[in-house]
Amino acid sequence: MLSFCSLGVSARIIESAQADLTHLTIYSDRALISEERLLELPEGEAELVFKGIASEIRPETLLFQDSSGLTLLSQRYNGYPFTNADLMNYFTGKEVKLVRYLENSKKTPTETARIIAPSHPPLFEIGGELHLGHPGTIVFPEIPAEFPREPALHFRIISDDFGERDLAVTYITGGVSWSADYSILLSSSEKKASIKSYASLHNSTLTEFSDVTMSLVAGDLASDYEVMPMMMVAETLKASRVDTGFGDRQVTREEFSDYHIYKLAGKRSLRGGERRQELIFEEKNFPVTREYVFEGNPQHFFYRFSLEEFPLASFISFKNIDEEGPGLPLPAGQVRVYTLDSSGLPRLSGTSSIGHTPVGEQVQIRTGDSFDITGERRQLSYKLFEDERIYETSWKITVNNAREEEVRVKVVEPMRGSWEIIEFSEPFEKEDAFRAVFYLTVPPASSKSLTY
Repeated sequence: MLSFCSLGVSARIIESAQADLTHLTIYSDRALISEERLLELPEGEAELVFKGIASEIRPETLLFQDSSGLTLLSQRYNGYPFTNADLMNYFTGKEVKLVRYLENSKKTPTETARIIAPSHPPLFEIGGELHLGHPGTIVFPEIPAEFPREPALHFRIISDDFGERDLAVTYITGGVSWSADYSILLSSSEKKASIKSYASLHNSTLTEFSDVTMSLVAGDLASDYEVMPMMMVAETLKASRVDTGFGDRQVTREEFSDYHIYKLAGKRSLRGGERRQELIFEEKNFPVTREYVFEGNPQHFFYRFSLEEFPLASFISFKNIDEEGPGLPLPAGQVRVYTLDSSGLPRLSGTSSIGHTPVGEQVQIRTGDSFDITGERRQLSYKLFEDERIYETSWKITVNNAREEEVRVKVVEPMRGSWEIIEFSEPFEKEDAFRAVFYLTVPPASSKSLTY
């Protein structure tokens, strides 16, 4: 629906086609737009019309910042585009044309009709008769001047004095987002790595943001779209820590509340429908570890099972500290791992994702399943003590290594309820209440087993 309001006789309409200064704060699922517009205001009452706003604005988040000597009376949003129902309602009681486009004919019979009721089908008066519906196409004489051609914000204000004012407006829009993407390049030995982190920006709206400053917020906001007034945001940023670890990069990082903000230097543009990437940071030649994991299933201990064979999951891991890795907060995102082959050509060796990872955390990235390292699980015995609801089982786990180098394998056995391992061939760790962990070092082109 369209909404219209009339101004007092003395009120003036002042239009602003576009913002003089725009800052775009982009989150993982939305963006906060902060605009500044320099306008010459009359003394007294006026209506300000701000055009050039985002097409997917969430009007309920609109914040108009009053300046001294200026009073905001009301604010409203006129959306775009208008609908067929808006046109039918507006032209009810007015004349329109009904045109029939005949197939295989150059003739287009046209009749003049008056819309009596915008029902379904519409009721027309044609030549003094009432027609319920019509096979022709309705042609309206014009687009009413009151109908918006584009989205616009309307503000009713009273100014104490005549002169130029710098007015600020903030609001949230959908359709603009960002995510982190990581490219990790492993050496041919897979003992050293380099990482590049990119911010992937996406504008799925029809709005073009030209020559704007941009910031990216890493972290998960609550699902509602309430935001702090920008004055509060500014005060918070004054107390934040600025990261100087980016060198001469075009990105600086600040801590903000429970999140991290990445500020992109200079001004940029983000066209409608565009995807683009900005480099956040890169780190070269830090140590990584390749790890293989044999992981069981808690259901194994309650039933009889036959022999199982499967490849082992393959991971790379590193410590996110200055001495052993990037040593920077890592926003959640997709990870693509490449490994140099014998000719120095990078080959894709895995894709995965990571969650938000603070400094000091261990980063573990699953790259896929090993081709040459496989596992076998064999149940050696099974016994159920029905009166006491106790299960006693014994197992043999074998790791086969067809590679020409030694590998270290982590064997994870998830268990439910109260449990105790009473016999074992290899030492284990009780990682938590639900997991026992063994470690096996398997020689080249060989196999190694454990029993418990």
